[in-house]
Amino acid sequence: MNNNKQHLIKSIVLNSCIIVFAIVALIMILCKIRLFGDEGNLTPEGTIPFSMFTVDSNLLLALFTIPILVYQILILMNKRKEIPFYAYVLKYIGVVGTSLTMLTVFFYLAPILGSKFYRLFLEHNFFYHLIVPALGIVSFIFLEYDHYEPIKFRFTFLGIVPMLVYATYYVINAFTHMDADGNVPWKYDVYAFVSKGIGIGIVMIFVMIGFVYLISFLLYLSNKLMWKKYFKEQENEKHQTL
Repeated sequence: MNNNKQHLIKSIVLNSCIIVFAIVALIMILCKIRLFGDEGNLTPEGTIPFSMFTVDSNLLLALFTIPILVYQILILMNKRKEIPFYAYVLKYIGVVGTSLTMLTVFFYLAPILGSKFYRLFLEHNFFYHLIVPALGIVSFIFLEYDHYEPIKFRFTFLGIVPMLVYATYYVINAFTHMDADGNVPWKYDVYAFVSKGIGIGIVMIFVMIGFVYLISFLLYLSNKLMWKKYFKEQENEKHQTL
């Protein structure tokens, strides 16, 4: 079995896991499956699951992974020779979102919870905060770089679109539920962006947008470096056979 086929099979496995784990975690949320009781519950009662960027980003990645997985299976069955470029771009956008979720958990939410940071990785959050994002990063960077052209720099700005859409929703939802004293109920400010005041909340939103673009650029750069390495190896193999 050559390296290309090995990479293809590995990517199929990881992409399948992304979709399955995202669905399993969603079922756990909707069915209120709590193996660890209140320890595994980080959201206030009455919170709509789809109002959480964690849930939205993971489901978006699962959805955007479907096209590339279908084409990969077709290639493995010798019914197709290559994957359309749009499938790579969709996967890229999805990975940016879940990478933001995972890094926000590590560097923002974990310090807030302190010694109880482990709660961020219980129940469905084990999949949404860690497993699915990690699988997305690994598969995109190390296994999905054999497209016929590198992802263009301009596509890095597409990576921030899901966050921009969510930030718009988040700000409107939080501010429309703010009382006369400037307080917002937790279920409308689950990431505590507005809890310290409107000004700080707005600044935090812009910081997150800048952060997600940095993630988008680094993922683009990593994938491009792997693309260059891959095609350099392909050229060397061609020269050796001549």
